Amino acid sequence: DMGLPPRFAGVTLLALGNGAPDVASTVSAIRAGQYALSLGALTGAGMFVCTCVAGLVMVYSGGAKARGALTRDVGVYAATLLAAGAMLASGAATRLKAAMFLLAYVAFVSSVL
Repeated sequence: DMGLPPRFAGVTLLALGNGAPDVASTVSAIRAGQYALSLGALTGAGMFVCTCVAGLVMVYSGGAKARGALTRDVGVYAATLLAAGAMLASGAATRLKAAMFLLAYVAFVSSVL
């Protein structure tokens, strides 16, 4: 037992363990010049979890127990997709833009706690 609050562990350690393979395959696709594949890998995995997995969990658990948390998570996910789309449309992924995504994640973790 690490003594971490379950919410904190869920948005940090669990997210890292779940997302590490997606990040690794995305980096490999980018290094190979397969940019469309990298975008599909990231958005496809996230959409699958947000739709199929979350939907099945809600069906089998009898509904969404934490509607506020679900609304927050879906809103942050949608905002992140829009920001990523805007970055792709601009044609440039800079260090500043990457830092903004990291800051957005820190803000999300803070809001969960």
